[in-house]
Amino acid sequence: PDDLERGDREVEAAIRGDKPFDTEFRVIWPNGEVRHIKAVAKVFRDHEGVPLRMLGTNVDITDRKRTGDALAESELRYRNLVENSPFCIHEIDLQGCLQSMNRAGLCMLNLDSEEQVRGVAYLSAVSEQDKAHIGALLQGALGGNASHFEFTGTGDAPLEFKSCFIPIKDADGKVIKLMGITEDITERKRAENALREREEIFSSIVNQAADSIVLIDSKTLKIVEFNPIAHESLGYTREEFASLTVADIQAQFSTEEIRQRMARGDTVSFETLHRRKDGTLRETQVSSRPVVIRGRTYRSGIWQDITERKHAEQTLRESEYRLRRSEEKLRMLIEAIPDAIQFKDAEGRWLESNTAARMAFGLENEVCHGMTDSELSGLAAPQYRESLLQCEATDEAAWREGKLSRVEETIPLPDGSKLTFDVFKKPLFDEEGKRKALIIVGRDVSELKQAEE
Repeated sequence: PDDLERGDREVEAAIRGDKPFDTEFRVIWPNGEVRHIKAVAKVFRDHEGVPLRMLGTNVDITDRKRTGDALAESELRYRNLVENSPFCIHEIDLQGCLQSMNRAGLCMLNLDSEEQVRGVAYLSAVSEQDKAHIGALLQGALGGNASHFEFTGTGDAPLEFKSCFIPIKDADGKVIKLMGITEDITERKRAENALREREEIFSSIVNQAADSIVLIDSKTLKIVEFNPIAHESLGYTREEFASLTVADIQAQFSTEEIRQRMARGDTVSFETLHRRKDGTLRETQVSSRPVVIRGRTYRSGIWQDITERKHAEQTLRESEYRLRRSEEKLRMLIEAIPDAIQFKDAEGRWLESNTAARMAFGLENEVCHGMTDSELSGLAAPQYRESLLQCEATDEAAWREGKLSRVEETIPLPDGSKLTFDVFKKPLFDEEGKRKALIIVGRDVSELKQAEE
């Protein structure tokens, strides 16, 4: 019905000879399903140009439409994936120049816009010592061979990168461009170098580790080696800690239970309580495994103070419980309000609605969540369809206005009467100014309108 008037105009235009008849329109099947039709027709005329008849074909293109919508959605998901990736994703043309780059890549290079990289030679970002090697890989990729590599960038403080060349081919197998995914591995490289240095300096203790690392004699339970954080976290000096056994700091297990755990030949991980020098208890996550050094059995242990984490987890659980209760109360409040209340997302899909809102459109028995007004118009009774479509139009007007707006909306009823709502619409935007949500509150003023009339 919504396309009928336009279709009539296009038929009349074709008969007048203004333009060929080539159009698309929607039809509603008896089961309520909306189908898309492609119509093409030719007007036959006599020798004086008087139209005699019109001959044409109708083709159901619903599946093609859905495929196109799915493709657009897929492209949007792909674009979002690229733009939100933590890695630099870029395209390279057949001349070896950059065509595009996502935000992560621009941030990696301290740039503000794609225009600053478009047309720039890829090899210009490669250090002289790596340029020949990467240049050869680039040529190989243009010939159809993918490659993965690492290289050093340019500049006074060059970064280290891990990247790849992925040939993108057309339907005939011809390379049309390259895609690259680049990761800044500067920090990782530095960590590897630092680790190698530490391995050369330290034998069994990593003094700079954030967690406590200890080596315990399985027979005597004496703590024979440990890093600074092990004694500092429990309030001891290094000399004091060196005189202790595990039983002196363990606040949960008896000495016999500790020995039984030490005798196990596997890696164990558990939570326990450690006692500080001042007597306070700390919740601790412990991981321990047996090691043999010069024929003697020890247990290496790594423990982490999780007291704050435990408290935070408990606080989070309590907060989540309060949030759930608040949401339940909010839903009860919204449901109890006689006004029609709706929350829609940026695409116009219903997120929340109370019974009053659904009843206004005869949708009290329908699942409205996630559907647009257009989609719901296909489920609603015929007299509500125009009102639902009109709501979409006033929603769009509210978005364009960008602030709280007020509109009067009328909904016909099956008995011939009508409902009149005084509607307030408030659009919400994110920090970038993009559409976020639309809050709609409508008050039934039908009786007031009748009284005024």
